Amino acid sequence: MFKLYTEDVNRERVIELAQDFLSGFTVTYGEGFWEGKREKTLIIETTVPVANVQELARAICVENDQESVLVERFDSGYSEFITRPHPEKVMKQAAKKNAIVREVPA
Repeated sequence: MFKLYTEDVNRERVIELAQDFLSGFTVTYGEGFWEGKREKTLIIETTVPVANVQELARAICVENDQESVLVERFDSGYSEFITRPHPEKVMKQAAKKNAIVREVPA
């Protein structure tokens, strides 16, 4: 997993760039400091190949006229999508185990 940290300027254009380089990502907003100055921060999280992340970081530098973009890499080696099972499948599995199923509010 990678996180890119950049100043939150040209937000929509940076998101468009991310769409060009990344197949999937999450955007969050924060506040950070660069060279002692407070600034709004845009954080992009993704699990795509490192080459795509590096190219996006370079493109953001150019677009925002920034000296650098921080790229943080997390090497846990584990990520997966956990999907919600279909209710019928849950009921069948529970019936096989003689389990009681309670609905959990959304």
